[in-house]
This record gives sequence, structure tokens and C-alpha cells, in this order.
Amino acid sequence: LLFDYIASGEGEYLFTAEEQDKPYEIVFSQASLFRNRDFYIPLRADFRGRIYTDSYYLNYQGSDFSTAILQFADGYSLTEEGKYWLYVYAANLYNESGMGKLSYNKRYNWTKDNMSKILSMDKDFILKAEEKFKFTAVSLVLRKLALDPNYIVKLPVFFDATCSGIQHLVGIMRDEGLAKEVNLTPQLPSDDVADIYNKLRIPINEEIRRVGRENPAYSNLVDVELPRSVV
Repeated sequence: LLFDYIASGEGEYLFTAEEQDKPYEIVFSQASLFRNRDFYIPLRADFRGRIYTDSYYLNYQGSDFSTAILQFADGYSLTEEGKYWLYVYAANLYNESGMGKLSYNKRYNWTKDNMSKILSMDKDFILKAEEKFKFTAVSLVLRKLALDPNYIVKLPVFFDATCSGIQHLVGIMRDEGLAKEVNLTPQLPSDDVADIYNKLRIPINEEIRRVGRENPAYSNLVDVELPRSVV
């Protein structure tokens, strides 16, 4: 769907001047070669057992664009539960004001509340999405579903664990207090998602700045403010 939307010229607004470069051209040219035919993406596992794609540019672990332009060869018509999770996924991709850390129901309702903008493919609205290409791909599917509730959906829908490494350690230790911090137990009453990275960001920054204050040789550290993404 996204390929056709861009190829028709409707989706040209998605690309800024800086994005009209070789990687995007290469992904699109690869996609055009494989359009309307089944193909496989080679995978490999590292020593930890983590699986990675072993192809360049056109793969689901690459850029927002390369992931968004891919579809499964086979699809399904969605149940009501399936549609629920598609709505949640749409909110995750847009991530307005950290929407991805709110409860699933709040994310579902955000998509419902913005459905008119989604179905009309409101350009200004779409360009504000955190992952604009994947969000556009979901929007195109939602538009199809609005016309035909039995539409066969082939779009990959991605969900990630929150800090899965710490989650495994918490499970091994059976630490109930920390389990709540990494979403292994419900966040009642709000059921929003806990964010241990953001919580730890504050004491980590303070400790780094303390070293800068107490050690003149490292005085530049007093200005450190690590963002959540670095933590």
C-alpha cells in the first residue's frame, strides 16, 4: 500500500529535501523489483541468539521507510481484537506527547479520536508522527478497513518489550518491587506503562554532574544531561 501511495505521487510530501537521497532511492528501487512477488529476507543469529536481518536497505530492522514499505505475502482479515491492537500500534507510531507510555486503552482511544484525520490522510497531521512512514502505512490500512471490514491485512505490526534485559533479571530474582518498574505486573490503577529508563535518567545525570563538581579535571561533566534514549 505504501509503495503504491508513493509511486502515484500522493505520498511525495512525506520526503523532506534532506531525505531525497540515495538510501531512500535504493530502498524504493529494491521494493519495485520485488513488487507483487513473494520473497524471503535472510536472517542470522548472533552468539546470544538474537536474530538479525542479513540484507541491506530493504528489511524490517532498517529505517522507518524500509520497514514501512514491506508487507507479508499472506494476510488475514482482522477480528475485533486484531483491530484493537492495530489501533494501539498506530498510536505507538505517532507517539504524541509520549503516548506510547500510556495504557493500551488510552492509545486505542487516541486512534479512534483521530480517525477522521487518519482516513482523510491529513498531511499536516501525518508529518507530525514520530515514525511517519510506518504511521502512513497503518493509516492506509485503516482506510481500507473503513471501506471493507473484511479487508485482508498484510501489514507487519511490531510490539516491543520494555527493557527486556532487566525484565529477565527481575523474573530470575522474583523481585516484585522491580517487576512493577519494568511492567511485569499491572500498573494499577492507571495501567500506564512504567519507564525505568526515564526514572533512572535523573540519578544517573546527577551522579555524573557530582563527579564534575568534585573533580576540577572533569568540570565539563557538570553540564551533562543525558536524554532517555542514551540511558
